[in-house]
Amino acid sequence: MERYGGDKSVHNAILTAKGLIVLNQTPSNLKESETILTKLKKAVSISSEEAIKSVTNSILSLAVGALK
Repeated sequence: MERYGGDKSVHNAILTAKGLIVLNQTPSNLKESETILTKLKKAVSISSEEAIKSVTNSILSLAVGALK
């Protein structure tokens, strides 16, 4: 990890949940306008196989990420 750039910023840093709380920030990938459940309900209601696959992949990715 690099320490500081010329502008006193930290590059290539990985923040923990505790660090994000201290900074009062939420990662952009967690700021979804729709919940996964809402997306799944929509996909099922329109019987879109591709949409159902996409939502299922999102659910599985989150589950695997939570196990790490």
